[in-house]
Amino acid sequence: MCYPSIYFLILQFIARIYFQVSRSRGFVIRALSINLFSYSTIYSKDLFSSTLLLSFNYVDPVRADLQSVRYQSIYFLILQFIARIYSQVLYFYLSIMSTKYKATVPEKAYFITFTTVNWVDLFTRLELRYVIANSLNYCIQHKDLEVYAYCLMPSHLHLICRSKQEKVNLSSIIRDFKKFTSKKIIATINDSTESRREWLLKMFSDACQHLARKQDYKVWQDGYHAEILESVNFVYQKLDYIHNNPVVDKLVQNPEDYLFSSARNYADLDSFVEKIEVLPSLFKRSF
Repeated sequence: MCYPSIYFLILQFIARIYFQVSRSRGFVIRALSINLFSYSTIYSKDLFSSTLLLSFNYVDPVRADLQSVRYQSIYFLILQFIARIYSQVLYFYLSIMSTKYKATVPEKAYFITFTTVNWVDLFTRLELRYVIANSLNYCIQHKDLEVYAYCLMPSHLHLICRSKQEKVNLSSIIRDFKKFTSKKIIATINDSTESRREWLLKMFSDACQHLARKQDYKVWQDGYHAEILESVNFVYQKLDYIHNNPVVDKLVQNPEDYLFSSARNYADLDSFVEKIEVLPSLFKRSF
């Protein structure tokens, strides 16, 4: 949150100047309280109102003339104005950031990434990879998810996908996918001989401590990163990135050698996610 932090520092600087000017003119600020709500409460504009509470004591009645009071009022109004600008900029900035990388346009194809908590290498176990592959297959068959490419890495999942129907929001499919796979992953860890079981469960449990709602475990990081596909070059750039991810990480020598990747579908090899729509079919539709 770089820009809001800068505005906050500017506001602090103005407050310091205001304090010095006030003291030099015979006033002492008894209390200056700038209540700026937490960045986490970004969904209600009302929570961004910045309140300035100031009270003054006369320490030199001779110098506290009408002109000094006038200066006090001017500086106070300036400070209020800065606070109001800050709150509006902060709200606008966070509103943009909260939707910038979301799948919000119906029937459009997106490059999507979601990641495990703390980037933990969770999907090194075959049974946990099956959870993701089976869940993708279910969404393809029953939730109108159309997948053009995927790659399951140890700590994250890449997808190029879209919702087939305008009434079915891609964001809701992803939400349900993450919710179901989280529960299934926890159940699988509990039932398995995973050597890191206690460590993983504690990590996923600790990740819930900051949540307002009651939740036992948190497997995925909040949200997801989505980029809309609007050009042929961008599509193939993301496709190459997805399929070459295991090669870059030295997991395999060739993209099609990685079992949990759509590179196998494109090479006409057996794959754990069978119904992959090859990308040429994507270009028959308008972006």
